[in-house]
Amino acid sequence: MGFCMLSVFIIIGVAVVAVKVAEGQIVPMLCVFGDSVVDVGNNNNLNTMIKANFLTHGREFVTHKLTGRFCNGKLATDFTAEYLGFSSYPPTYLSQDANGKNLLTGANFASGYFDGTAQFYGAISLSQQLAYYKEYQDELVGTKTNGIHLLSAGSSDFLQTITTSILSSKPSPLISFQTFSSDPSLLLSRLGVRKIGVTTVPPIGCLPHHTVWLRE
Repeated sequence: MGFCMLSVFIIIGVAVVAVKVAEGQIVPMLCVFGDSVVDVGNNNNLNTMIKANFLTHGREFVTHKLTGRFCNGKLATDFTAEYLGFSSYPPTYLSQDANGKNLLTGANFASGYFDGTAQFYGAISLSQQLAYYKEYQDELVGTKTNGIHLLSAGSSDFLQTITTSILSSKPSPLISFQTFSSDPSLLLSRLGVRKIGVTTVPPIGCLPHHTVWLRE
């Protein structure tokens, strides 16, 4: 599903590239929040069934190995990191690689989004991701908040809610998602963040899995 948001994140990256004044990184750090669409391995460190552990995942990635990405290659956030001049991708915050110098250029906190969905599947909700980010700030004294902070807004939550709604014949609580989706940027700004890129939910109805599932 990561490719669905590629154009949005690339636009963010290109906009920043336009004001580039020197070679190398355009911004000091890149942090990623959101659901499994932009997860790069956090869920692999959790007791959850939502893991990208199939052989096809990572087949076209630079390492040709499983990475925890729900994609056979790079995610939209990976391309964004490249556009911003980073030589590596933000490490998974819950991995052993997330320490020392590896965290100086950012981290990936993505796992889940809406509290209810994340709790049901054993993933990390956005509110918990922001708590981890505060922890990240405290650990790295003087962490620059003028980096880019990308937020993928709950595609998986809508998919799971719609699926559950169809199976149970109950209406989807879309209003609660609309209310919740207006808060994250405000919460990040309270943590000192000023450069925030938010993607809305892409056209998830065209995803192969749900196209086939709904047809059946």
